[in-house]
Amino acid sequence: MIDSMNTTGFGVGRYTRIITLIMITLVMLWVLGCELGKESSSQTWSVLEPPSVTPVSGQATLIPDRGVKVSAGNVMVVAQFPAGAVSEPVLVRAEFVATDSLPSPVPAGMECLGAASFAPREISLLAPAILTLPVSRTMPAGTLLNVHRLEGSGATAEWILTNLKAKVDASGLSASFETTRLHTFALFSENQSGPLSISGLEPTAGSRGTMVAITGSGFGKGRGSSYVTFGSSLVAVYGTWSDKYIQVVVPPTASSGEVRVVIGGSVSNSRPFIVVNDDNPPLIDAITPVAGSVSTIVTITGQRFGLQRLGSAVYFAGVPARGYTSWKDTAIEAVVPVGGSSGELVVKISGRGSNAFSFSVTTNVEAAPVIQSVTPASAAPGASLVITGFGFGNGSSRSRVGFNGMEAAVYTLWTDTRVELTVPSGATSGDLVLGAGQRASNPWPFQIVQPPPAIGLLTPVSGYPGTKMTLSGTNFGLVRGDSQVFFGEVPCSQYESWGDSTIVCTVPDTAISGNVFVRVTGVTSNGLPFTIAIPERWDIVTSPATEDLRSLVFQGATGWACGGDVPGTGYIMKYQGGVWSTQAHSASKSLFSMAFGSDGRGWAVGGDYTGSAMLSYSAGTWSSVVPPSGQSLFDIHLFSADDGWAVGNDGTILRLQSGVWSTSASPTSNSLFGVHFSTASEGWAVGGDWAGGSGTILRYSSGTWNNFSSPTALGLRDVYFISQNLGWSVGAGGTILHYDGATWSTWPSPTSMDLVHVRFTAANNGWAVGSGGTVLRFDGTSWKRDATPTGAVLRAMHWENGQGWAVGDGGTLLKYGN
Repeated sequence: MIDSMNTTGFGVGRYTRIITLIMITLVMLWVLGCELGKESSSQTWSVLEPPSVTPVSGQATLIPDRGVKVSAGNVMVVAQFPAGAVSEPVLVRAEFVATDSLPSPVPAGMECLGAASFAPREISLLAPAILTLPVSRTMPAGTLLNVHRLEGSGATAEWILTNLKAKVDASGLSASFETTRLHTFALFSENQSGPLSISGLEPTAGSRGTMVAITGSGFGKGRGSSYVTFGSSLVAVYGTWSDKYIQVVVPPTASSGEVRVVIGGSVSNSRPFIVVNDDNPPLIDAITPVAGSVSTIVTITGQRFGLQRLGSAVYFAGVPARGYTSWKDTAIEAVVPVGGSSGELVVKISGRGSNAFSFSVTTNVEAAPVIQSVTPASAAPGASLVITGFGFGNGSSRSRVGFNGMEAAVYTLWTDTRVELTVPSGATSGDLVLGAGQRASNPWPFQIVQPPPAIGLLTPVSGYPGTKMTLSGTNFGLVRGDSQVFFGEVPCSQYESWGDSTIVCTVPDTAISGNVFVRVTGVTSNGLPFTIAIPERWDIVTSPATEDLRSLVFQGATGWACGGDVPGTGYIMKYQGGVWSTQAHSASKSLFSMAFGSDGRGWAVGGDYTGSAMLSYSAGTWSSVVPPSGQSLFDIHLFSADDGWAVGNDGTILRLQSGVWSTSASPTSNSLFGVHFSTASEGWAVGGDWAGGSGTILRYSSGTWNNFSSPTALGLRDVYFISQNLGWSVGAGGTILHYDGATWSTWPSPTSMDLVHVRFTAANNGWAVGSGGTVLRFDGTSWKRDATPTGAVLRAMHWENGQGWAVGDGGTLLKYGN
């Protein structure tokens, strides 16, 4: 962890490693002394993790290598993770607090558990894993350890606080525990936007080989080892895979069933998909009745009949049915034809026949309804229709009208000689058949006129590629089929939903500003204008530096950056006329921070394990200055070139007055990594220890620096104030703190990466950078990750007139714009 903080917090690699080796050597010598003085130095014990109920207490069963294992020198935490945690690191916080004071002198027989310094911190583990940590102090037998642990299965987990007591007495080894449930939460990785869930499929039916779009959340930013299933068939061909959208090809072995997404062992909810033109032929389960005369309506139940009839048909001893009052994937209502004879009844889908059921055509002809006229002879879905004839009945006994198998739903009048109804949505041209009870009418040819689609509203009317857009209008169709939304001539490929009056789709990456159209069965709608916004993003800019860059400032169009490797000489580069160039200076040590006054004069500070570095800038020249302290300096804040503050190692605070630096009293020995003043009389400094702990906050008020209550034990790396009562601080493990004018509190963070720099251009527009190329953006409500083209540690950023810059390790230089 010390090495990790070295690379992501402030980069003093060799210095930190030397200090670490010295500390480890001292600790080992101390522990060895304790071991030699113990009466039973070989005793170790294990405590079984208690069950996840609350509250619970009792005696722990002693099972090796489970739970918390206490031995001389270390505490080992075995983290038990749910299945959903295997694909990404999961954060576990382990806090070890000695609640019993150590008596002096130490009585014989007490356990010596090490003296190395330890602070609570975030620990990133891949499941399952074992982490060994030093205990915070020498602790006697019976010490209470507070351990936060993760427990659960599937897509949820729980934080549980476990109080463990263990001791050795005359009767031998004993252990007891108490647990308290903290809270339950949905478990998903940092790459996921939320819990795993499917919200829709498009289309919801199709043949094998069809491209299907799956929308939802928690799919992850890349597929990795994740997969999709259609029933029991595993998808082999994938298109796009993003956190909210997946494209897959229906596998060749798929049959109608449920679609699921599987991420790291977690299984999503399911959505039904019907495989049309299945290699498995349609299957009849039953027919009712099994005998009847011409015009009898026969109900056929089974599987894989298809959502619409289209060119499919039912045959009675080889003669196609006279008509259909209903056609669904699992049920058909077919009319016994004239000329039909007793024999096999089969369903044929795209030329493939089902199994056969025996049906007897009887000669005792019963009266059937007769259609004599249909007005109008053609109409669009939603239009009113009048059917006249006789034998229709009174509408009380399973009366219905089918349009090529699509059953009407809205009837305004039904008498024995007249029916008034509405043409149903989804109806297709073909035979219209009226059913009264178990009898069907003569088929009547009817033409469906598809009205053109019409767009009434776009929401929003402008946006970036990838923006979700809603089209409101009419006659889009109940299902998409081969219909499309076009941005000019660019078709949309991602649809969240499609309905007759509403479509939700995603603006294509290649879309350009212009009119948006809907094209339904070859008919194009009116167009409404949509403006494509040019997206802003971070891009890599050629840098003259190879050294680590740690500070970045701009004065109008002129920019400065400084840094250097540790150990090593400092580095300074300047941006002028659109070009970055290396600048001459005399710093023999790495530089960590720089600032300028309004007159163009400035300062740069830094250092390494051998001492500090300080430069002044005036009249185009950087000159060395001997600081009043030999400690490394990590940050600087100026009111002017002659008035300001600097902070550094071991709590160092320097004051600049009238152009002269002097030391200032500090209430802490922890290193200070960031300083910022909201006014000339009120300022803040933050820091911690070299191991990434001891979150330290100092406040300057009434002429003195004082410790201020901190809500975190994790080390803090930077602080920034928008106003006197509104401030932010960032630090180790993705820590984000917020100041509201009275207290500091933790703020939800979307990352576990160390954050080392934070800046705001307004109260609702903030940025933070850190390890792993991390950039976070605050929109006034929450912090979100921003994509970057680098994995290098980013250590500083600056915004000037809407233009952003960021610098980091290895001379990394990024620019934000469109």
